[in-house]
Amino acid sequence: MFFAMSGFLIAKSWSVQPHFAPFAVKRGLRLIPALVVAVSVTVFVVGPIFTVLPLSSYFTDPTTWIYLLRCSFLITFFGKLPGVFTTNPYPDAVNGSLWTLPVEACCYAMAAVLGSLGLLRRNRVLFAFGVVLVLFVTPLSSISLAPAGGTTSGNLPLVIMLGATFVLGSLAYSLRARLHLSWTIGAALMALWILTWGGGWARATGILAIAFAVLVLAFRTPAWLRRLTAPGDLSYGIYVYAFPVQQSVAAIWGAIDPLLMMAIAFPVTYGLAFVSWRLVERRALALKRLVAPRPPEPAPVVLVGAPKPSS
Repeated sequence: MFFAMSGFLIAKSWSVQPHFAPFAVKRGLRLIPALVVAVSVTVFVVGPIFTVLPLSSYFTDPTTWIYLLRCSFLITFFGKLPGVFTTNPYPDAVNGSLWTLPVEACCYAMAAVLGSLGLLRRNRVLFAFGVVLVLFVTPLSSISLAPAGGTTSGNLPLVIMLGATFVLGSLAYSLRARLHLSWTIGAALMALWILTWGGGWARATGILAIAFAVLVLAFRTPAWLRRLTAPGDLSYGIYVYAFPVQQSVAAIWGAIDPLLMMAIAFPVTYGLAFVSWRLVERRALALKRLVAPRPPEPAPVVLVGAPKPSS
């Protein structure tokens, strides 16, 4: 869902200001400041609370500072903190969601290259590119047989799947004037995904179902369902805080029911995302006007000698 939304919105961002430097600055302001704060909260708050080591050992362990520096610069693979969450049902992982952020940054770079070549406006090229990526994660490709990894290990099919979802999101923006966002089509794609669940085609059908469902839910749901997003764009904050919050809940209560986990973790995560948006993300994004100002709108063309409109 995150990559489908990102593909749609990043294509829009490039179309508004199709220049590499301001595009890169805006993407950096969106990703890095909130990430650095989230990683710092994890290292200096979550870590000391849940580590089984003495605090002196925790803070003198090089792993603590390596984690802080690596993750702050988007090197988010294999992220562990000494003695933290070691006995959890899902042990050792501190913030498993962060492994996707380097993939997201690569998708930004891919969008910049496609945009510079004028290909973000070429529907057929985007469609063909998306189809090729989707086929890589089907039984038609040997890549689909690569071993699956978790949140702390490599998984080439999943990386390709995320890239394909991003490309389809970009294609949806390019086709926005002609795209028919139908609940019936969305339900059919979801049914196809369910029918192929557990088989070799599940990744491909999942890409199509999720990419389409995100747009339907964004543009075809009643306004009252969007009240949770009224305070601002909390999606990124939820993304970077959900995993450590859930791991903290698991460290306290153990292997609890998933619905109970959601009931406990969601309000905490939402609150952290709200604070992140108000105090970090919104202020960082406000800097875009200084470092990547939009070009002025062209003045209207006035025809010399044109007849004046009658009063």
